[in-house]
Amino acid sequence: MATPKNYDPQEYDVVRDTISALKYKVREIQGSYGYEGDCLCAEAMEMINFMQTDESFYYWSGDTDSVIEKILQNAGLSEAEIQHRALRREDAIYA
Repeated sequence: MATPKNYDPQEYDVVRDTISALKYKVREIQGSYGYEGDCLCAEAMEMINFMQTDESFYYWSGDTDSVIEKILQNAGLSEAEIQHRALRREDAIYA
C-alpha cells in the first residue's frame, strides 16, 4: 500500500490536540444550557478522564491536572461542576 505524499505521522500530537479539543469543548459548554450542555459536559469529562489516565500525559513534561484546572477556571467552571452536569445527563438517560 502506498503512503500518500502529504502523510506525516509526526503531525499528530495527542497531548497538544487533546488539550486543544478540551479548550474548544469548554467554550461550547459556556454557550450551552440544559440537556445539550449536560451532553457537552459528558464529552468534556471523557476527555479529562483520558488526560488523567493516558500514558502520553503521564510522560508529558507538564502537570496535567494543573492544565485541566486552568482551562476550566478560565471558563469559570470546575471539574466538580463538569462531573455533576455529566452525571445529571446520565440520570436523564436512564430515568
